[in-house]
Amino acid sequence: MALDRPVFAQLMLLFSLLAVMILLSTAQGQSVKSIDRQLGDLTFPLYLSHSYVSLAFRSLTLCDNVAILAAAFAESLEVAYASCSLIDPAVNRLRDFVRQRALDRDATCFGSLNGCGTESTMIPTVQFGA
Repeated sequence: MALDRPVFAQLMLLFSLLAVMILLSTAQGQSVKSIDRQLGDLTFPLYLSHSYVSLAFRSLTLCDNVAILAAAFAESLEVAYASCSLIDPAVNRLRDFVRQRALDRDATCFGSLNGCGTESTMIPTVQFGA
């Protein structure tokens, strides 16, 4: 039983990616960890974009072959990298702003005696010995 060419290409790509994942998970060193971190950052944007890019390539070319699969994969990586570079910094700034406001609010609430406006939110203190 022979495999169809697109299926064979997809299986080869799958096993290649699995081999890279195994090598990165067992390797040590800063440069390997940096590459692992960068690939990890691309996983979610790649997950979101790969089906749309693949659909666009298949619709535009009306054929399935290894070259189209490789081009769609490369374009999916480019879209994932672009979204990671353009969207993530803005989201991180917004998240840090929201977190800092929450930390400031909590510091005001628990840092002073009447910071929250009610005494029921204060942490009770117990004095031993008198």
